[in-house]
Amino acid sequence: MGFFITNKETEDYLETETRDITMPDGSVRSFTGFKLMWYSFDYLTIAGNYTKNELVALAIRNAEKMGYSFEDSFPNVLAYIHQHVRKAQGIEE
Repeated sequence: MGFFITNKETEDYLETETRDITMPDGSVRSFTGFKLMWYSFDYLTIAGNYTKNELVALAIRNAEKMGYSFEDSFPNVLAYIHQHVRKAQGIEE
């Protein structure tokens, strides 16, 4: 099932936003990403039944396993999980 968004909505998704993320060791890291990534992050913590800490831990585990930086791993992990949650919810094919 698809949907259409306006050019303005697309532009909004591609703006960046910086948030502080609490790491497992208790330190706080500022992370800048597209608003679309943060919408996914929020969606997963509300509708996907993940905690913020779980998503961060999964990104760290992926970074270590694949040899990526956390900065590269975090948005990729969010996109991957978001897609699978939406499929499980019957929203996407």
